[in-house]
Amino acid sequence: PSAAAGAGTAVQDPHTPEPSQQEEEALSPPRVREDAVDFALADPGHRFHEVVLGQEVARPRPGPPFAWRDGAWHLTFPRPEADRLEYLIGVDGSFVPDPANPLRAPGPFGDKSVVEWPEYKAPAWLGSIADAGPVERIELRSRRLVARVAVLLYATPEPPGVDAPLLVVHDGPGYAEYAGLTRFLD
Repeated sequence: PSAAAGAGTAVQDPHTPEPSQQEEEALSPPRVREDAVDFALADPGHRFHEVVLGQEVARPRPGPPFAWRDGAWHLTFPRPEADRLEYLIGVDGSFVPDPANPLRAPGPFGDKSVVEWPEYKAPAWLGSIADAGPVERIELRSRRLVARVAVLLYATPEPPGVDAPLLVVHDGPGYAEYAGLTRFLD
């Protein structure tokens, strides 16, 4: 090993240069500030034509647009009235999670990237554990659709009281998977 390798440098191949400070900043995850969040998407060859923030808390949606400078697309997004923000980055019309941000939230249409301010506290109910009741898959015949429709039927682990309501949820499997709906029905 060379003296440089023992000196704490990150270069594993002497022919591979260290990234420049500009590249390091462009590849860094979003920088959360008290009043905003700074995004950067590396594009040293300026291959992209348009980059926008895909978010659902402020207008325009999608937007606002990033500005290209110094080999990357940059955006300072004012902090919304929330402590957590889910977002995608739109690159020339295609929306993808932020490649520089490993924090993700799953959803029925794919993962979104997540920014959390220091004040964010996950809701207590996310950590609650309820006994899971049985889920039965049945098919109902629909004259209107002229087809059979797959339905999931959930029951609480204990028999419900006679005054228990019936809850019908369209897109129920998505709510069960991504929102933990069945955890809160018991």
